[in-house]
Amino acid sequence: MTHTKERRDFFRINDIIGLSYTELTGDDEPKYPDVSGEMGLPLANLLGEVDATFNNIANTIWKEEPTVAQALGLLNRKISLLAAHIMQADGSDADSYQDIIVSLSGCGMGFHSNEALTESARLRVAVILKPSHVEVKFTATVVSCEPLPPEKKHAYWIRISIDKGNDAAQEQLIQHVVQKQYSSIAISKT
Repeated sequence: MTHTKERRDFFRINDIIGLSYTELTGDDEPKYPDVSGEMGLPLANLLGEVDATFNNIANTIWKEEPTVAQALGLLNRKISLLAAHIMQADGSDADSYQDIIVSLSGCGMGFHSNEALTESARLRVAVILKPSHVEVKFTATVVSCEPLPPEKKHAYWIRISIDKGNDAAQEQLIQHVVQKQYSSIAISKT
């Protein structure tokens, strides 16, 4: 029996998210700043921090009281939807995001595209997590761009890795993946 070494550092899920990205050039700002320790945080960052703390607590509650944790999760989702609506009214445009199925983890993602990207290209990425509509922004590096067979709907399978220094975004993605896993476990038990 041959054993292959697992390269992933985080759990991976297939999920539908809103995705928007642009390729960085030499003149572009290298990354979204991780401002989680600064005063005067933007509303999205504050909500992200509160959501991450909430998810940690809800995950602990889930072990003892899954129904209570599910109710709290729904209430949190409702608040996140209201916050997303308010932020959209303030100029954040969720319509510019393409809803797409991705393979998502806390260290990166894979997705189909009709656009070829160069391996090691740097991207500015923004995602809208569903159903909370929380926006997460980070920079990433293209790990691979694999051509797909002509009969496929899309031309390429793109894999990206989140750049170091995007700690708040990475934590948000990890919490989202864990929350989705708990939800699927709860659904499968019913």
